[in-house]
Amino acid sequence: MQFTKKRKVIAILLAGFLFPFVARLPGAVFYGMEFLLQYLLPVRNIPLISVINLIPFTVLAVVAAKSSSKEGVIGAVAAVFGLDLLGHGTLDLRASSTAAVAIFFIPIFALLLIPVGYLLGRIAGGVAGYLKRR
Repeated sequence: MQFTKKRKVIAILLAGFLFPFVARLPGAVFYGMEFLLQYLLPVRNIPLISVINLIPFTVLAVVAAKSSSKEGVIGAVAAVFGLDLLGHGTLDLRASSTAAVAIFFIPIFALLLIPVGYLLGRIAGGVAGYLKRR
């Protein structure tokens, strides 16, 4: 099945909507179900966390749709998913009264990593192409 630009955008946006909760699953194994339920209860938190997390994924979807560099997009996707996995997967909301502020800062840092990941992906693609021709 070939991914068209429309399917890429939909897949990235769906991943951005669900990823904060999926990133909590490994922590639930180590810290118990309470760790997973920190994001899921109360239920009114689910749309808030998802919409906030959609901000960098929307920018990422635009980059994926407009860019012609496959390596750059892969680098940007890896950077955003990696930061999201690390941020949401390790954030313990019971640790302090201000831990919830990190939910707002994780997408901001992910936005900053998009151009860095894109650039690193382009560099890695160029080096791989050079080594392949050599």
